[in-house]
Amino acid sequence: MVERKLRLRRGGDVRRARGKGRAWADGPLVARVIRNDTEPAQNRYAVVAGKKAGKAVQRNRLKRLVRETIRHHHPRLAPGHDIVVIVRGTVDEMPGLAETERAFGRIVRRAGLLVEGPAGGDSAGPRPPRAAPGGGAAEPPRVRPAPGGVRGDPRPAGRGPGGQAGESGMAGPVPRADVPVGAIAEGRDSSARPGESPTSRPDPEISR
Repeated sequence: MVERKLRLRRGGDVRRARGKGRAWADGPLVARVIRNDTEPAQNRYAVVAGKKAGKAVQRNRLKRLVRETIRHHHPRLAPGHDIVVIVRGTVDEMPGLAETERAFGRIVRRAGLLVEGPAGGDSAGPRPPRAAPGGGAAEPPRVRPAPGGVRGDPRPAGRGPGGQAGESGMAGPVPRADVPVGAIAEGRDSSARPGESPTSRPDPEISR
């Protein structure tokens, strides 16, 4: 519902808007718009439904729909106007809030009252970086780790010549299948026989 301070309550103000205000019509609604001298500038609204709109129950329903529509549009309307909305249609022409929103939206757009801009919520563009606590510099955006990679490293995990992935996602050396791991770690020759030192074998060149 429209706040009480935004309602056009005095009969003289309603008659002035209906008699001197410019008319904008769309389907079941007619709006009379005239400038006011409120300070600070603000809009004031009145909703009128005649007997042609139906019996008391139907008229009250139609007026509630219009007031709810005005409440939705009010933050986006240019201030400083008296607006009287006259319901000239029936419940069949304006059965719900969607039809009321469309008709009233076309009226305020043609009347030049609609202030273009976001009506709240998130915009389609990227969000600005968050401000650091204490009013310092903005924090840089966080980087999500790529699937299979190291946390903080956007590169995917790679594979080496032997098909083994390294600890950081990069390929490392792969031990030969025919050489024991212990022999590589100790620097021994795996071709030596058990119990024989690699240096104790005779040099084939010397033995000749």
